[in-house]
Amino acid sequence: MKTAALSILAIALSITGCFASPQAPTALSQQASGNKEPKEKVYDGNWWLTKEVDERYGFMDGVDDCLTWVAHAKGPPGGPYQFEQKITRYYKAHPAERSVSVLEVWRKVARESPPPKPIPGGETWSNPHGYFDGTYWVQMYYDSARQAFIEGYLWCLRTCVDKPSEMYARPAAYYVHRISDYIQTHPKTAYDEAVATILSRFRDNPKQKATVPDPPAQW
Repeated sequence: MKTAALSILAIALSITGCFASPQAPTALSQQASGNKEPKEKVYDGNWWLTKEVDERYGFMDGVDDCLTWVAHAKGPPGGPYQFEQKITRYYKAHPAERSVSVLEVWRKVARESPPPKPIPGGETWSNPHGYFDGTYWVQMYYDSARQAFIEGYLWCLRTCVDKPSEMYARPAAYYVHRISDYIQTHPKTAYDEAVATILSRFRDNPKQKATVPDPPAQW
């Protein structure tokens, strides 16, 4: 029954905005942002080609983390290191398709590529969110890559997760600094804690009135 349910979910996701080119905000994304953002940011080829490699890796990791552990949907096989260059080449070779979402192109180039070979002695993860933890976060070095991770994670949360239990209406940069500050002030535990778990500490408070302004961030 569980396998069948996941298959149905995968089919449903494949015909919704999760794998389509997001030209406009969906009702789900508007709900998730509390209607505070007038337009959903589009992560397509035009966005992709303006980013550095580490930002592309971060975005793909964020999407993969959310797809696997929150949406419980089967994402494209292989990680960013296997497909970043292929996605870039695809967008450059098909300028008319630069409005197609990154996830859709990722899935396309993955389907057209040989199955990735298993890495001998490679690590496997049974704990939620795998290696996307505080150690991973610190090792990214650049805030631009961390922001791309958060953008990918939140984009998937708004677009691929039916009725997400957590809402995040603030800019991605807000969460980047909050997560980094949390890891720095909790060195004994945060390095082994999932980034998604740390992020959840800064989710929107559903009881907070929308008219109350956010306090200024001290970065």
